[in-house]
Amino acid sequence: MHQFDDIEHAHEKQFEMQEEMMFRAGSHAAKAMGLWVAQRLEMDEQSAKNYASAALDAYLARPNHDEFIDKLFNDLQAKGINISRRRVNVVFQDEVIKAHDEIMGIVD
Repeated sequence: MHQFDDIEHAHEKQFEMQEEMMFRAGSHAAKAMGLWVAQRLEMDEQSAKNYASAALDAYLARPNHDEFIDKLFNDLQAKGINISRRRVNVVFQDEVIKAHDEIMGIVD
């Protein structure tokens, strides 16, 4: 029974590490997305930093991925920026992958 407990503990630890990595990657990606949107909105540097921080807060407050993408998409649409929701989602997914690779130490 001791061996089973060790295996179970190892799986739990692995799951915790994966969850933490996904949280960190998502957070990095959310901030990067804030900067990406701010650039398209032609914000000055300070406004872009503020928007990126607000985007990170929005990501952390919205456990639903679609709600976060909708927020960014709606901000772009409100300013007349013609970018599809799908494009915003694809860029976010790319940012998540990039952040994951950076966290894991994978470099192209």
